[in-house]
Amino acid sequence: MTTRDVLTALRFGVALAAALLLPAVTPSAQAQTFQDVFLNALSSDSITCQGLPGPYGPRLGAICAAGTGAAGTGSLSIDTRGEAEEQRILKRLRERRDGGGAGGADDAMGLRGLSLFASSDYESFEKGVTRFEPGYDRDTWGGVVGADYSFGGRATVGLAFNYSRAAGTFKRQGGTFDTTAYSPILYGSVLPAPNLFVDLLAGYTRRDYTVARRYNFANTGVDIPAAVAHGDTNGNEFKTGVHAGYDFVAGRLTAGPRVGFNFRENHIDSYAERGDTGLELEYDRQHRTSFTSTVGAFGSMAISTGIGVVVPQATIEWVHELQDNQRVIYFQFVEDLGGTRLRFQTDTPDRDYFNAGVGVVLVLPGGLSPFFNFRQFFGYRAQSSRTFTVGLRVAF
Repeated sequence: MTTRDVLTALRFGVALAAALLLPAVTPSAQAQTFQDVFLNALSSDSITCQGLPGPYGPRLGAICAAGTGAAGTGSLSIDTRGEAEEQRILKRLRERRDGGGAGGADDAMGLRGLSLFASSDYESFEKGVTRFEPGYDRDTWGGVVGADYSFGGRATVGLAFNYSRAAGTFKRQGGTFDTTAYSPILYGSVLPAPNLFVDLLAGYTRRDYTVARRYNFANTGVDIPAAVAHGDTNGNEFKTGVHAGYDFVAGRLTAGPRVGFNFRENHIDSYAERGDTGLELEYDRQHRTSFTSTVGAFGSMAISTGIGVVVPQATIEWVHELQDNQRVIYFQFVEDLGGTRLRFQTDTPDRDYFNAGVGVVLVLPGGLSPFFNFRQFFGYRAQSSRTFTVGLRVAF
């Protein structure tokens, strides 16, 4: 290898590291909130609808001809983080390994052969009001069913199906939204050496969105004290992940480090709102890409009792976002026949946040293993969540 080849390789390595480790910066000089864009389009310097040259449909035309005014409105805000499905599968693979080497709990927990499982969870999520988004409270009910097979305790392959339904309310009386998600996931785990494992997953999620955007408008000729624009659309998400770890075993105690990478690409179809005021909006297609790294630790202990083996466990991880950035959303008024394209920005995603969880598994005779987990998401600006999970595993 020549000196020139070495320099070329070094330049490529530096460029690759910069692309992965340095967050892209979105220019903020022209950053605008949804509220600002909405108001500026309808009224500016006593010239109503200056931001919409027209022509207009009949209802929007009446508003634009009535004179200057003011409006208040909720904003489109769809959470696309989509980590719940991955967490359910990674938890499942961890359960397959729980107690590994800890007092011979491998066979008791059904690490070999066929195993069926099911779990359900509830998440309470809160997003505070920020400059670019109105914030919301969201409750999500979900669950997963699946089956996997372990080949001699050295590798596991499985298939699972996730379902969830989220119902949310925008803050400041901005309206409501509803999201339903369906997700098949193929997953597996290999143990290339004792106590060392690598987990892999790949899946697809279909999401159905319903948004009821509440707003009001008032000017010299038109008064809309409280109106709702209804919208429905769909989304598709593709995801893949790889996670690895090593377990140090001391008697009944198992603990070790964890590292991983997750990639998600989310698409939301364009859609037009329905209503009867003339202020309904039509949104362009949206796209979001996320690539995160995780570093953390896990610990568990197998405790023998008169009814079975109790395995308390705890985990904590630091998540770093490598790719996702502030997004720009394009829209126009449905009755703006001139098709004036407007835009606003979402929040800038935080680069770092944390997940922590505690749980317990009860291993009963006959291959039954009920379990419970609590998970906390924290360290993210203006966002927090709590997730409770209960489930059952049956090993053959």
